[in-house]
Amino acid sequence: MLRVSVNVVALLVAALVLLGMVAETADKSVVPLCGEVRGFAGEHNDHIFIEVPLTPAAGEAIILVVRPFPVSPGELSQRWIQFNATYRLHEGAMSSSLSDSNGLLVLPSVEGGTRIEVKVKRVRTDGPVPFRLWSYHANRPACHIDVSADNSFISLVATRLNAVTGSARVYFKSVAPQGAKGVMITIGETLSPGAPDLGKHFQTMSSPEQQAGEDRKSGVVFPWSSGVLYFVFNPGATTASSMPLNVGVAWTSDADGTVGDSAPGAGSIGHPNETAGAQGVPVTSSESKGHSFLYYFFIFFGVGMIYVVVMSVFNYRQRGVTEFPEMLPHIDSLRACTTYVSLLYDSFRQGNSRGGYRDIGGGEMRTDTI
Repeated sequence: MLRVSVNVVALLVAALVLLGMVAETADKSVVPLCGEVRGFAGEHNDHIFIEVPLTPAAGEAIILVVRPFPVSPGELSQRWIQFNATYRLHEGAMSSSLSDSNGLLVLPSVEGGTRIEVKVKRVRTDGPVPFRLWSYHANRPACHIDVSADNSFISLVATRLNAVTGSARVYFKSVAPQGAKGVMITIGETLSPGAPDLGKHFQTMSSPEQQAGEDRKSGVVFPWSSGVLYFVFNPGATTASSMPLNVGVAWTSDADGTVGDSAPGAGSIGHPNETAGAQGVPVTSSESKGHSFLYYFFIFFGVGMIYVVVMSVFNYRQRGVTEFPEMLPHIDSLRACTTYVSLLYDSFRQGNSRGGYRDIGGGEMRTDTI
């Protein structure tokens, strides 16, 4: 009885340790720079690792921004949510910073090829706080924030990096759907969906490496038939350190922008649905959508291996079994199963080679005697 209890306790301890490691790993997301993450602050998908491909040069910075959603006017970030970022400086030392009251964090010095560890915390205590988190490289097209007819960008952005540096440009991209001939980019200085600000300008580029391109106006349809549309928004000179930004895209099958002639699957001309789509997380994100058979197989396989190791050590240290494989747990049962399978295989193989069948006991029955 004592022996069985020891085995059960060892198995439970091994299972708890492995499941704890799996749970801790499953709650972490690894996303590229410019990727969007959605989760619940302090509850789900709130531990994020952001990959930084390039070190920001002078006049550049890595920008992190988080906001609760759905959003309404007011300083909701200050009352609801904040995040802490741990990263490696270009000089080599580790550093940690906390987002400001608007959910923004400007990092002018981050070592390229490293990851920024972000932990989103809930400030509000009376309920869950869903959030959206973005990251981007200001003033450099190292990556582009993805927008579409079903997923717009609505958040605060940094307008300048410091008192000396000029405005902080933000780079976006949108993939043209099949059948599209024209597109309209809507840009507004608001956190609420609404009519585009016709006074806002942006520039479109044909390749991701371009720093600037052709000047366009918000809310105006222009021809664009295929490929990826890259564009950049420049906040311009301002004394404010941040501004609300609402960026949406709508594709149309008519280059003149006739309402109702939208491309298949592109959505009609108008403001995109900000909360459409259940996920909004890049494909590289590890947020779980359900576990496969292999996921559970590896869990049980890992638990079994830990059990074998623990019991082998127990047999070696406590029972004095020093020979391998005798120290393995349940070795007699394993040998019996192996012998049975081997006999079964040999019986079928030998029986088939003579046109008959052999039972496990060694007797033979030929088909010509029936």
